[in-house]
Amino acid sequence: MNEQQIQALIDRFFDGETTPEEESRLYAYFSRPGLPAVWEPYRPVFLGLKAISLPAEAMLRPRRKPRWTRLAIGIAASLLLFFGAATAWNRHAQRQLQSQYAGSYMIVNGRKIVDLNRMKPEIERTLADAEAIEKQLANQK
Repeated sequence: MNEQQIQALIDRFFDGETTPEEESRLYAYFSRPGLPAVWEPYRPVFLGLKAISLPAEAMLRPRRKPRWTRLAIGIAASLLLFFGAATAWNRHAQRQLQSQYAGSYMIVNGRKIVDLNRMKPEIERTLADAEAIEKQLANQK
């Protein structure tokens, strides 16, 4: 490469417009012995960059995550979606219970219960008992 080509590559390099192949050519050029004195100040810069740079093929190919990582991410996303849906369903059921029984209370063993979460099992048990009684009456007819 002549001095004009090197100067053009250096300018493009510092403007961030070089390709990985062009950068490799610059690194190789500044690694050779007998460098003209005009380019000597750039030698440490390009040798340092060469030491920390990736090979051109590694820069062009995107790295794929290992299969187990993708699988773990998929499982985590599925669990997050499941628990989010379960939480939303639970909140919906809680709101429905509150709208249905707001202001209600129960007396169980002489104690007044106003907490809907404590009332719900009692209500469900009472409804199940009532359904069982209805079935017994229907079978007797």
